[in-house]
Amino acid sequence: MKLLFVCVGNTCRSQMAESLAKNMGFEAQSAGTHPGEKIANNALLVIEELGIDINNQYPKSIDEIDAGVFDKIISICLLYTSDAADDSLRV
Repeated sequence: MKLLFVCVGNTCRSQMAESLAKNMGFEAQSAGTHPGEKIANNALLVIEELGIDINNQYPKSIDEIDAGVFDKIISICLLYTSDAADDSLRV
């Protein structure tokens, strides 16, 4: 099964999900709507604690991905309330 995990920055949650899915035997990728420059340090620490190497992963834009080849596309985004500090991130 081919899985695509999508979030805003593709620096933490979706990167972790990609690495965990790959570790479980799935074909997986991740992407973001507004990708950051690098994977978040806390994501690296958590995944490394599990003994999973994600050194060849990097934040990617959803525009770089052919979404049509995936069996499932999973959104890993927070829902922001009307009190969100940045209205551009509200879903």
